[in-house]
Amino acid sequence: ILGFASPMGMSMAEIFRDTKVLSGDGRESRATDAFSKGLHGESCDEILEAWYVTPSGEDRSLKITLIPVCVPGGEVLGLASVIADHGEAAALRHARVLRAEESAELALDLRSSLATIREWAEQMKTAAGPSTGLAGDISAEAGRLEKVVGQFLAGDEQAKGAHA
Repeated sequence: ILGFASPMGMSMAEIFRDTKVLSGDGRESRATDAFSKGLHGESCDEILEAWYVTPSGEDRSLKITLIPVCVPGGEVLGLASVIADHGEAAALRHARVLRAEESAELALDLRSSLATIREWAEQMKTAAGPSTGLAGDISAEAGRLEKVVGQFLAGDEQAKGAHA
């Protein structure tokens, strides 16, 4: 980022603004402070995690690797930084977790409904009179299950929460 922005006159402070970074040991600091430490020869964490908001307002999850560039005498000439945007990967992991949670909820709902259907069927076997009402209940429950499962399998957004 600095390689592209520096010729345009942008400083680290202009690029990173108030971005916070998390060091390997869990300390939180400003990104500009972490870069400044490295530029002044102080030891700095090699890998930082940052949550960055672009000028257009997009959230980014960044992993920043700082690499001191030294002259042969050991003096720090500058810092090279490798910046990887992990936002999309994090969003995919989050979506996968949500899908797993939704699948678990659906499985619990299905199990409960199937237990109810089984109980009604047992009642129908032992009682001849109220079987008409039970048959209606079984039909309604089966219809509800069919709708929920159909929406879930189709990936329909309306299926979220339909089984709750």
